Amino acid sequence: MSSPFEGPPKNMTCAKCKKRKATAWWTGENGVMGAIHGMAEAYCDICVVLSQLKYAKEQAARLPALEALLKVHKARLRRKH
Repeated sequence: MSSPFEGPPKNMTCAKCKKRKATAWWTGENGVMGAIHGMAEAYCDICVVLSQLKYAKEQAARLPALEALLKVHKARLRRKH
């Protein structure tokens, strides 16, 4: 079995769809630390993009709450001055 540190997956099937040839390594939110600790999975290009879209949508859903929290902190800062 190859690893992310040896280049793209070789002769592997996508771990997500189990249909297409794996072309990239996917670590999800774990990034480099995930790769270092063996948490990378061999994905095909389509599954990589689908996973990136899912993650981006999840993060985008957090924006309204984060923007509201920023307003609260700014209001507190204005009151202190």
